[in-house]
Amino acid sequence: MPKSLFPLGKSGKHSLDFRGGYEWCCLRFTALSCEFRIVVAVHFEKQEYYAHLGQIVGSDTQMLASYEFHGTHPGWHVHAGCGDTSVIPIGRYMGPWKLRIPRDWKESRQTDWNVDTQEAAMAKASEVFGIPISSLGNLQLKLV
Repeated sequence: MPKSLFPLGKSGKHSLDFRGGYEWCCLRFTALSCEFRIVVAVHFEKQEYYAHLGQIVGSDTQMLASYEFHGTHPGWHVHAGCGDTSVIPIGRYMGPWKLRIPRDWKESRQTDWNVDTQEAAMAKASEVFGIPISSLGNLQLKLV
């Protein structure tokens, strides 16, 4: 995936990075007079899923939330910037503003891997972020 699709850092050297076996799609949209981007990345064989939501700020991204599943430890979970989003630095992914919900992966209520198609991957992102991705047309994930 090109670094320019979801940059994290003014230098342009940092970005979300998905390697071999991931299929991904990046969407851009406007809401409340702000621009946002979502990247959905899935590794079907490893049962790994990421849907990252960020606000576009200049040529950079303010990471707001991430919905994830990792085959190594079951449980769907969210990493989210909670409270005042103005304290979330532009171009940073990790920090004290980012909370994991639920806090302990053992507490996850949804533990089943149920993303076995591209359509299911896009539907999951649409559902969790409340964005009608299906209305954007026939989107396809790309292989990295």
